[in-house]
Amino acid sequence: MIFSRLSSDEIGSFYRQIAVMLRSGVSLSDAVSALSDERDLPRVRKKAARIKKDLADNISLRDSFAKHPNLFSPALIKILSSDIPSEKAAEVLQKFADTEERTGKVSSKVASILVYPVAVLCIAISITLVLLIFVIPVFQEMFSDMGGKLPPLTQLVVSISEVTKSNLLYIIIFFIIVATSFIISRKLFYFVASKLPIIGASLKKIAISNFAEYFSLMLSVDIPLIEALEIAADSIKNPYYAGIFKEIGAKVSDIRGLKEEMRSSCLFPVVLLKTIEISETPQALETAMAETANFYEKGMGKYIEKNLVIFEVIMMVFLGITIGGLVIAMYLPIFKMASVL
Repeated sequence: MIFSRLSSDEIGSFYRQIAVMLRSGVSLSDAVSALSDERDLPRVRKKAARIKKDLADNISLRDSFAKHPNLFSPALIKILSSDIPSEKAAEVLQKFADTEERTGKVSSKVASILVYPVAVLCIAISITLVLLIFVIPVFQEMFSDMGGKLPPLTQLVVSISEVTKSNLLYIIIFFIIVATSFIISRKLFYFVASKLPIIGASLKKIAISNFAEYFSLMLSVDIPLIEALEIAADSIKNPYYAGIFKEIGAKVSDIRGLKEEMRSSCLFPVVLLKTIEISETPQALETAMAETANFYEKGMGKYIEKNLVIFEVIMMVFLGITIGGLVIAMYLPIFKMASVL
């Protein structure tokens, strides 16, 4: 499943090719079916071939699209299923292609930030466990032969080593459970990631940008406010923020209520909150949301690149303190003996 998932560039290309055919007068179903013969993008061809088969089996285009959530978000399915002209559908697909490609680039940068601390943390834990289980007991035996009282830091490390050795099986089971929980539950993974410095802020910006973009596109094709809110929230790939947006939407009945809920959530930027204060119609709200999405997308790349350097320094300092602290603790008694001699 992972390897069959389309990349952001492939999805963007898929949308653009359909948009070109729609502008030429080709129907949506024929445009999607035509891509089943696409040779340059084999994974796109497979998806299109499945949709073409569904249509041949009298499955509706909407239901067929819903079978491919990684390719068609709820927002896009709703828009394409509504009664809009081909030219408008092509325009929407073009915007979705732009959004998908921009989000893909930003997400890859966020992933690189996320992979780095996880890798450093795994290395730190592995080295620490090796030192606690195999190296420190050797020093402990040597110190016991010397006699005398160990420095407090060394004694602490020795005690940790004894606890680790006696509970090694439980420690391994704990890490397996934690890793499995993150793999199984995407919401838990995104919840924890959203609480991390730099990474959390980046994920928040991406979620708000995507929500604002989808919401504005829904309003642009005259989808009712409440329905547009719900579907835009469902289209967010981050399940943690999707849940927050759904909670906001569930409390809203009109534009005035939306303004109050967005303000009380303490989630949205001041720029957006100030802009929607004067938005009294869906058209004005659509413009405010589109401008917010554009504002976030422009500054996202620079924000991540700048903070990636800071995060790398923080992780290196963490690794140095962890491993260096253990090494220093083990050599303190030797330094003490040398000073006495």
